Amino acid sequence: ASRETAYEYEADTMQGGVYDATAIEELALRSPLAVVARAAQVAFGVGRFCLTAKVDEWLGREEGPDVVKQRSQELRELLVALGPCYIKVGQALANRPDIIRDDYMQELEALQDKVPPFPTPEAMQILREELGCDPSEVFADLSAEPVASASLGQVYRGRLVGASRDDGEVAVKVQRPGLMDQLVLDIYIFRQLARLANEGWRNNLG
Repeated sequence: ASRETAYEYEADTMQGGVYDATAIEELALRSPLAVVARAAQVAFGVGRFCLTAKVDEWLGREEGPDVVKQRSQELRELLVALGPCYIKVGQALANRPDIIRDDYMQELEALQDKVPPFPTPEAMQILREELGCDPSEVFADLSAEPVASASLGQVYRGRLVGASRDDGEVAVKVQRPGLMDQLVLDIYIFRQLARLANEGWRNNLG
């Protein structure tokens, strides 16, 4: 989907902070192949991790400290690779000892404040597109690397053109590339999975 599509999503579904499931579904279904591709990507990544964990169980090595450390790292890396929605899932699991074991929780806690940044050249290109000009025309100074990074974007320290050294310092927030398009797909897929789970729950309960 294009950057214009991302703007349409923001305007239609995020206006005033209102969540609009119908608008998200309509937007996602404009690119059904993208939905299928994203679902396949997630299923492959999660399925491979689960299969590896199952093999560990079959071989009786799932409790080995080295294996646990490796698998917990692989889970964290998988969630980061899958993007913002899954990073949020990991952040939530890091606070749920009733769902996930302690050693995995400790690894997932890294997602609270150590999300890897995306490359600065990509961030500068996004800034150029958003500003309609080179960032140097707006910011006299801009940190070479982000000072903070999170699931949805990263932050640079900047100073506005014309501002004094002691004034005009700003935090420049840059969203991750393709953020809105990916959020639309993931939220739509989550809703479909929740709908299937709900139907299965009702059928099993009669």
